[in-house]
Amino acid sequence: MKRHVLHIHNKSLPPDSKSGGSNRLVDWLAKEQSKLGITVSALSPEGRSNKYYKHINYDVKNASLDSLLKVIPEDVTDIEFHGGMSSAIIHELTKKFPRLISIVHCQ
Repeated sequence: MKRHVLHIHNKSLPPDSKSGGSNRLVDWLAKEQSKLGITVSALSPEGRSNKYYKHINYDVKNASLDSLLKVIPEDVTDIEFHGGMSSAIIHELTKKFPRLISIVHCQ
């Protein structure tokens, strides 16, 4: 089975010129995963697709589990959550995606 990693973040992906650190780290990680042959998607409220990953425009701050499940590609095998969404929704997502990890970015 080919891996498909979905990154979820509340900042622009890829980062814009005014971006700080966390979305630059997510962008770098997604690019490196793609270079390894992994299919990568990024879900955030702002951004665009590039040659490394497909961007999914989604307002993570106002997410609901039902609306989120509708936008997650069917072939996603792994989710890497980088912040900005309710912990209750993330908890529910782990039931459908046991390979979900939550990554803490310290400021």
